[in-house]
Amino acid sequence: MNNKKRKVCIFGSQVASALQGNAMGGAELQMAMLAKTLAEHNIEVVVIDREAKEDFQFDRNIQIRSIPGWYRGIRGLRFFTHRVPNFIRTLRNIHASLFYVRGISYLFLIPLYVAKRCKAKFVLAISHDSELWRFQERFKVFYRKNSSVWDWISTNIPNEVAAYFLVRFCDVLLVQHEEQAQKVSSLGKKVILLPNMFDPRIEHISRNKSNGNIVIIGALSNRKGLDLFLPVVQKLKHVTFEFVGEAEDIEGNRIKEQLKKCPNAILHGWLNREDTLRKIASAKALVNTSRMEGFPNAFIEAWALRTPVISLSVDPGNVIKNHKLGYVCNGNVELLEELLLKDTLDLNTAQIQDYVLKRHSAKYTINVFEDIIS
Repeated sequence: MNNKKRKVCIFGSQVASALQGNAMGGAELQMAMLAKTLAEHNIEVVVIDREAKEDFQFDRNIQIRSIPGWYRGIRGLRFFTHRVPNFIRTLRNIHASLFYVRGISYLFLIPLYVAKRCKAKFVLAISHDSELWRFQERFKVFYRKNSSVWDWISTNIPNEVAAYFLVRFCDVLLVQHEEQAQKVSSLGKKVILLPNMFDPRIEHISRNKSNGNIVIIGALSNRKGLDLFLPVVQKLKHVTFEFVGEAEDIEGNRIKEQLKKCPNAILHGWLNREDTLRKIASAKALVNTSRMEGFPNAFIEAWALRTPVISLSVDPGNVIKNHKLGYVCNGNVELLEELLLKDTLDLNTAQIQDYVLKRHSAKYTINVFEDIIS
């Protein structure tokens, strides 16, 4: 392949920060790991990060590009006067053969447009199950109680329109698990199942003997189901719970204040990646209380570290049940409490680790991308 055919453009926000080890969200972490994986296999990567202040060379095969004038101009008008023209110019100047975005945003219509004009491939990666829901479902869960008129004008309606065009006109649609694949199989697109990767830093994390604590990774919010979990923490006074994450809204701050009153709750706030992985490695189990997810990075990290996973509701593509990777409580809080009180969890952690090394490795990812690029 020539150089042009080995050049991938990744567009996102805070990807440069994630590359430097400061990932706050799962999508940013996955994009950063993808960039590093492609670069390690001699595929040139250009990351366009709208939060980047300047252009710089991250390493031999990874460049970071900013978008000039992103925050200049009059709010409301600058999207048309500064952002769109500068973004298109930046994308065109890269001369990539493949443009990659993750999730759904009206901003992604711009790299889709440039990809079609330049005869390049446009790859859309699904980051959350809700991105494939019907509008009525998203309205009920996300929009009905939490959106102002300005939210509808500036974000909700543009994103809903973008979702239709992005899914239907992308060249490749990457999904995280079987249930997502089934939802889009009727579209006749080139749908590829590509599970999230695990963080390669896991290989350097010491797998200490469990300290008996339960670890919870993620933002402190009702969206993550902590309104259901708070009474569990208050009830099980002899179980120590470690929370890695911060409050992200008013309800989250309320939950945080309640957790501070629990002597068996330890609030770490956000930790760097390696410290987070160490918390998972030393825990008795990782608990997820979210009502919905895509494919949680914390699951993959726990499996790779031989830490059992207990999920209140989420089982992406039924992989936990089908491959015996942990416990799913199907929303049953009493069952969750019962599992938390057990001295040991009857799971083959070596088998679980083997599963994740085969299905979520960088090798698997690079094979998929080599096929897409060729």
